[in-house]
Amino acid sequence: MKKLLGVLFSPFVFSLGFLAPLIAQLLDATGVTLPGVETLYIGLLVAGMLGVIAQWRGSWLWVKP
Repeated sequence: MKKLLGVLFSPFVFSLGFLAPLIAQLLDATGVTLPGVETLYIGLLVAGMLGVIAQWRGSWLWVKP
């Protein structure tokens, strides 16, 4: 159970579940798109990279305490 909660509240899952749709909505609101690519895919790519970095570093902050 503890391991399941650790996975559910990991930075990577947070980035895909929260940041990706947020980035996609921001791109839609500002009108920034790539021809032939949906904004959700761009959001998933950017948020996924941020989530992997945060998971690897163990912190969302650039300066680790």
